[in-house]
Amino acid sequence: MKIKEFLKLRKQSDMVKLVCIFMLAGIICMVRVVYHGIGMYRVVKQPVDYVLSGDISERHINEFANREDVYGVTREQLVSITLKYQGSEAEVSCTLQSPAYMEAAYGIRQAGSAKKIYMNEAAFLDFSRCLSDNGINIFKEQGTQTEEGYEYTVRYLKSDEQGDDGTVKKAFKTAKLVVKEDLQGDIPFVCMAENEMTLAKENGRLRILFKEQDLDGLQVEDLRKTGYVIQNETAVVTAEYELRLFMLQIRYEMLLCGICLGMGIVLWRQTGCLQKTRKEKGFISS
Repeated sequence: MKIKEFLKLRKQSDMVKLVCIFMLAGIICMVRVVYHGIGMYRVVKQPVDYVLSGDISERHINEFANREDVYGVTREQLVSITLKYQGSEAEVSCTLQSPAYMEAAYGIRQAGSAKKIYMNEAAFLDFSRCLSDNGINIFKEQGTQTEEGYEYTVRYLKSDEQGDDGTVKKAFKTAKLVVKEDLQGDIPFVCMAENEMTLAKENGRLRILFKEQDLDGLQVEDLRKTGYVIQNETAVVTAEYELRLFMLQIRYEMLLCGICLGMGIVLWRQTGCLQKTRKEKGFISS
C-alpha cells in the first residue's frame, strides 16, 4: 500500500487510526525496554562491596583474593578520629583500609609519605556543619583543587591515641583532607589508608569488592557459607531490589510491546482484507 493511500485510509478509517495507535504504543514500549535494559546493564556491571564480620582468617582472605570475580580484599577497622581545622575540632567515623584495596575500589593511589584522609561530599557536609557550630565556615571551593578533589590541610588524632579519660596520649598529626566526589555514593563515608600489619592487629572487619552486582544471589550465598555476617546487608538488599525492579519493568514492557504490536498487525491485516472486499464489490475503484 502506498503512502498516499495509507494517509487517505487513516483519515477515512477508524481501524487504521487504531493500527497507528497500537503500533506507536508498541514502539514506545520497545524504546523503554531498551532504555531500562541499558540501565540494568549499568547497574549489574557496577562493582559491589561486602563488609563482613566474624573470625577473619588469612586462608579466607587468600581464597577471596584469588577469585576471578573479585577486585580486591582488605581487612578494615572502623575508628573515630578528631579533625582539627582552624582551631575548631570535629569528630568523624573513619574506615581504615589497605592501600591496595583503596586503589582497586576508589582509584586512590598512595603517593609520597603525606597522610591523606578521603571523604565524600555527604561526609564533608556533616563535617562543615560541625565546624559551623563552632563558628568556623568551610566550603568545598576553599580547598586546593587537585586531580583527586578539593584538598585541605588539617590535623587529626585517632581515638586509640587518646586516653580513657579523654586525655591525649599523642600529639595531633598533619594530614591532607581530600573531598572526593565519586566516593561511595550518597552515604557519608570517610576512609584512610593503613598498612596491613596494623589492620591485622585487631580482628575487625573484612571488606570484599566484587566486579559485578549479585544478579543470581550466589555471591551472598558463598559469603554466608563461610560463616561471616554481612554488615552492610541493607545496602545489598537495596541493590538487589533495584535489579529486580529493572527486570520487572523490562518483563512487563516487553509483554505490553508484544501485545500492542500484535494488535496493530492483526488490525492492519483486517484493514487490508476489508479494502480488498470493498474493491471486489465495487465500493472502491482500483
